[in-house]
Amino acid sequence: MAFKNIVSRKSSFVIVLFIAFAVMLMAVINSVFDSTENGIEKVFSKSFTGDLAIFPKSDIPLSLFGDETPVTGTLTKINTLVPFNEISDCLNSIPEIEKSVPQVTGTAALEFNGERTPVWIFGVPAAKYLDCMFAIKILEGSPFSDTERGVMLSKKYAQEMNISIGDTV
Repeated sequence: MAFKNIVSRKSSFVIVLFIAFAVMLMAVINSVFDSTENGIEKVFSKSFTGDLAIFPKSDIPLSLFGDETPVTGTLTKINTLVPFNEISDCLNSIPEIEKSVPQVTGTAALEFNGERTPVWIFGVPAAKYLDCMFAIKILEGSPFSDTERGVMLSKKYAQEMNISIGDTV
């Protein structure tokens, strides 16, 4: 009966077209949002966290950079995982975990030639980190070893501050 009502009026054709257009538009927008979310997730996991990030117990939700509540505007200190060696040994004993790398995150001031800019930092063993985070590409130089002191900068920071390989920051 409903179908008969729709086809019996000429004005119903416009309504049917409008509903079909709205459903199609909703499906397209949904697929765009899904692909964007999946893309961001893949880039983030291949460049920063891998498939799993382990945080200490906390009363507030934590992300890689601390408190994930966006209204704070500041970095919340993430407590250290203790005892680290036992946690690391436990992770290494799980056959499904292929690789793991310790990581300390925070903020710092990058200073070069009297110019200072705030940056996010990751304290990591460089070679092991790059082995796990395979989306990161070294454009110039090479990763520092565990016995060296060094900084790996994004292309953006290096260009903005005119920093080259060998410069002290």
